[in-house]
Amino acid sequence: MRGTGISSAPFFRPARLTRVTARERLIRMQALRRVFALSALSLALIACERAKKAPPVDSAAAPSRPSAVPTDSAVAPPPPASTWDAAAGPVLLVRADSPGRASVVFPQYVEGYLPDSISFDVAPIRDATVELYGHAGALGATEVRSVGPRTWHAGNCIEWPSATVAVPADSAVAHPSGWSVALFPRGIAGVTLDSIEGLPPADSAKLAADITRLASALPGDTARAFRGIPFAVRNAYRFTVDSATPAIAADVVRKVPQEAMPLEEHTFIIAERRNPAERFTVVHTERTSGTDESLVTTELLAALRLPSPSRTALVLLREGFDTSAYAVLERSPRGTWRVRWTSVRTGC
Repeated sequence: MRGTGISSAPFFRPARLTRVTARERLIRMQALRRVFALSALSLALIACERAKKAPPVDSAAAPSRPSAVPTDSAVAPPPPASTWDAAAGPVLLVRADSPGRASVVFPQYVEGYLPDSISFDVAPIRDATVELYGHAGALGATEVRSVGPRTWHAGNCIEWPSATVAVPADSAVAHPSGWSVALFPRGIAGVTLDSIEGLPPADSAKLAADITRLASALPGDTARAFRGIPFAVRNAYRFTVDSATPAIAADVVRKVPQEAMPLEEHTFIIAERRNPAERFTVVHTERTSGTDESLVTTELLAALRLPSPSRTALVLLREGFDTSAYAVLERSPRGTWRVRWTSVRTGC
């Protein structure tokens, strides 16, 4: 067998070759595992880098969704705080077209505020006792016999609830110059208003002269159409403030009688004489002008003495062409006048 060159141990080399191949196979598998592990790690690192460097979202291409509107967004906002004096009671009753009828003004509805709909709670007013006031001061108490329910709705004419009061038709209180406003009794005193029409002729003429003199001397007369036109006293009243200081409340008017569009100017004046040796001095003034359809005039309904602290207040009617409002002009303990409260304007 030597001549053949074949080993006498024919299975030694194959067995050796088999062991080497298995070892190499193991080494290769371990290497492949390392490669796979490194590849997975590299992919993870690349993904992290991409997440960190993600480009911003184009707002034009992908608009954001609008935020949800609160469910209570349709609820009407609360009314503004009313400047009505709580000492005057919860409501103001104003005489209507007959002595036994009145409009019930709710003071929480102030100038510039009017919800789309209102349902008034008139139950506390029925059978209530109220105090009547007018140009003669306090006129006594009476009862509210009934109050008509009233609801406001957008688009309708705005009217205050109506009430009936126990006023005998043949009494002095029922006279046109009798009662004008009524309030819940809260220790409010009435102040007498002496009309210029009821004064003796000499006193009436002197008061008119004083009022026109005061109006002519007022600053800020910027309405050129009325310059040079004399003032006429439309109405005027004498009264006292602080129970001692003489005062005047007057409405003076100037007119331009144009045929196509007549114009009027109204100036409401409060004047006081704080020193007996001096003349009256204007302490408050309001001026309005316009045509019949745009003009607002001021009527003095009553003067009151409010308690705690004691001060004088005038109840006013602001009357326009087809609307009206009520206001309270108050004098502070320091002697300054201001419009404390104005109701919402009613009418059509």
